[in-house]
Amino acid sequence: MNRLKLIALAIFGLSCVTLANAAPPDHSASMRAQVAAAKQAAGKKGIALHDLDAQYSDFKQAKGKKSRPVDFVPRSSLLPVAEGYVTIDAIANPGEVAALRNSLEQQGLKGVAVHKNVVSGRLPLEALASLGGSAGLHHARPAFAKTNVGLVDSQGDVSMQSKTAKAQFGVTGAGQTVGVLSDSFDNAAIGCAIPLDVPLTTAAEDVASGDLPVVNVVEEALDCGTIDEGRGMAQLIHDVAPGAGISFHSAFNGYSSFAEGIIDLADAGATVIVDDVIYFAEPMFMDGLIAQAADEVNSRGIPYFSSAGNGGYDSYEDAFRSSGGPTSPFGAIQHDFDPGADVDGLQSITFPPGQTVIALQWDEPFFTDTNGAASSQNDIDVLVYDSLGFPCIVFPINFTNGCAGGDVIQVFGVDDNIFFTGDAVEIFAIINDSGVPVTLNLSVELFAGPTPGRLKYVYFDPITINEYDTMSGSSYGKAMANGAFGTGAAAWFNTRPFNPSCDSCDPARINGFSSAGGTPILFDPLGNRLQQPEIREKPNATGPDGADNTFFGFRLGFKTPRDKRKFPNFFGTSASAPHVAAVAALMLEANPSLGANDVFRILEATADDMDDVRTADPDVGFDFGTGYGFVNAEKALAGALGDICHNGNTITVKNSGAVSAHLAHGDTLGACE
Repeated sequence: MNRLKLIALAIFGLSCVTLANAAPPDHSASMRAQVAAAKQAAGKKGIALHDLDAQYSDFKQAKGKKSRPVDFVPRSSLLPVAEGYVTIDAIANPGEVAALRNSLEQQGLKGVAVHKNVVSGRLPLEALASLGGSAGLHHARPAFAKTNVGLVDSQGDVSMQSKTAKAQFGVTGAGQTVGVLSDSFDNAAIGCAIPLDVPLTTAAEDVASGDLPVVNVVEEALDCGTIDEGRGMAQLIHDVAPGAGISFHSAFNGYSSFAEGIIDLADAGATVIVDDVIYFAEPMFMDGLIAQAADEVNSRGIPYFSSAGNGGYDSYEDAFRSSGGPTSPFGAIQHDFDPGADVDGLQSITFPPGQTVIALQWDEPFFTDTNGAASSQNDIDVLVYDSLGFPCIVFPINFTNGCAGGDVIQVFGVDDNIFFTGDAVEIFAIINDSGVPVTLNLSVELFAGPTPGRLKYVYFDPITINEYDTMSGSSYGKAMANGAFGTGAAAWFNTRPFNPSCDSCDPARINGFSSAGGTPILFDPLGNRLQQPEIREKPNATGPDGADNTFFGFRLGFKTPRDKRKFPNFFGTSASAPHVAAVAALMLEANPSLGANDVFRILEATADDMDDVRTADPDVGFDFGTGYGFVNAEKALAGALGDICHNGNTITVKNSGAVSAHLAHGDTLGACE
C-alpha cells in the first residue's frame, strides 16, 4: 500500500486537497535540514540525554526557586533517573578513557566503573548541560537496561530432577560459589524501600529462615527503584545447590559496570556465574563488551549462564530493501517492508496504552564495543507516524505535538550514527497516554551512508504487528555468546513430574514468552565482517521457572499441585537461568576437573528433547526455541561423573551402564562410538 502522498499532505495541512489531482509541495529539504540540525544540537550527548537535559531545564524553570533535582521525573520511565542523577555510559575516544573518567568525576560522576573504553556512573542532572564538552568523550547515552523478570523450596528442584539427583549422587554444590548479576540484592541496605505491594521478607530474614546463606555482596545497586530480583535468583540457587556459596554484583550500574562485574565475580572466587539483565544497546550482530566478558570468564574455566530473554518471537528481522529513493517526508530512503513486488515504507503496528520500548539495529559494527576499531557507516533513524501521516516525535524535531491529539508521542530514535555515536543502534519509546490501543506506522529510514544489508528490531513490551511480521527470535546480547549458556524457560507445573497428563509437558512445555534465538553473528569483536554468518545454537537449553520464593513475583491465580500458595512465584528466564546455573554447581562439585565448555556440552547432551509448541512442525533435537531441551540434572550429574567423550560439539558418556544405575528414573546415556 502506498501512503506517501497521504503522509506529505497531512503533515503540511493539505488534507482538504483531493489526492487524485494534487501533488503536495516538496518540503523534504527543509525537514531534512531540521533533523540534521537536531542531531547536531544533541552532539556527543545523543538525542536521549539532550532531551533529558531539556526536560530538566523546563522543570527548573517551571518550579523556580522550589525546584529540587530529587523531585524531577522524566516523561519516559526508560530513562535511568533517580534522586537527581542519571546513570550514563560514556564512551571514550581511543586512548582517552583516563581523561574522560577524570573529566566526568570533576562534573560529579559517582559510582564510577570503567571497562575498556566505557565509563559508567551516576551523573548529576545539573551536569547534563556540560556533558558534551567532557575531555576524551566520543559519545554518551543513558544506561538503558532491564531484567528478564528457606521457608520456601523451588518446585524447579523437582521438575528438572535435581532434588533426586542430589540424593543419588550425594552432592549439594559444596566448594562452589555461584556469582549472580541482576538489579539489586538488598534494597534495605542502601536505604530504599522495595517497590512491591507486599514485601514479604528482607535479606536478613531470608538468612535467618535458611532461605539464603550469607551472601557476599561485591557491589550493590547505586540507586533506589530496583526490586531485589538478584535476591530472588539467589533463593532459587540455594534451593537447588544448598551447599554452594553465593556472591552478588549489580548489573544496573551501567554498561561498563556490568562487563567489569563479570570479571569481578570471577576474581572474587565465583566458579559459576549467572545473569538476568539485558542492556538494550548490546549488539545483535556481534559480540559486545558484555558478551566478550562472558567469553573471558569461560576461558578461565568458569561456566557463564544467561537468561535468553522474555520476548519469544517478538522481533522483526529482514534484509534492508530500498524503497527506491528519498521517499520519507524527511528526505530519507525508507526500508521497504513489503517482501513482494509492491513497495511499502510503513509497517502498521498497534500500540497498547503505556510505554513501548523498541531497539533497532542493522549490520554495521559498534564503535563502543570494538573499542573504536570500527563504527557504523550508516545513519538510520526510526520514525513513527499516525494514520494521517503526522510524525509522532516531539523532541527535538517537534514538527507536531505528537499523535492522537498529543496523547501519543515518540521519544528518541534519531541519533547521528556516523559522526557522533558510531553505533548501529536506535533505541526509542512510544508513550501512549490515550488510554486505548492506537494504530501507528513505523518507518526505518536511511538518512545518510550506504544501504545496509540487514536490520532487526526487538520490542520489549506487547504490541500487535499488523503486517509484515517476520516473528524472528528476540534473544540477543551476551546470552548469544559462545562463552555463555543461554536458558529458555518452562513453568514447573508444565513439566513431566507435575503434569504427567499433559502430552506437550513431556518433558516440559516452553513458555510462550521464552525468547528464541537464530540471530546471525556477522562481525568479529573488532568489527571485521565474517566471511560467513555464524548461526549459533542458542538458547542452549531450557530450565524451570514459576517457582516459590519468599518475596519476589506474584501468587498464582489458579491451583496447581505442590504450590505453597501463600508465597509468590518467580517467572521468566530470570528464574530459569539460576536453576540451571545451580545444576552446574552440583556438577562441578561432583567433578571439579570439568571445564566450562564440558559443563555446557554435558547439559546439552543430557537434556530431554522438547518440541517448541509455538512453531508449526515438531522439533527433534536442537531448535531455536527450546535449545537442546529441558535440563535433566540426574543425567547431567551422571555425565559429569562418567568418562567424557568429545566428538566435535557433542559429548556422550563412556561406560553408561556404570552410571545409569544412579539414575532414579531409569534413564540411560549413550556410549561413545
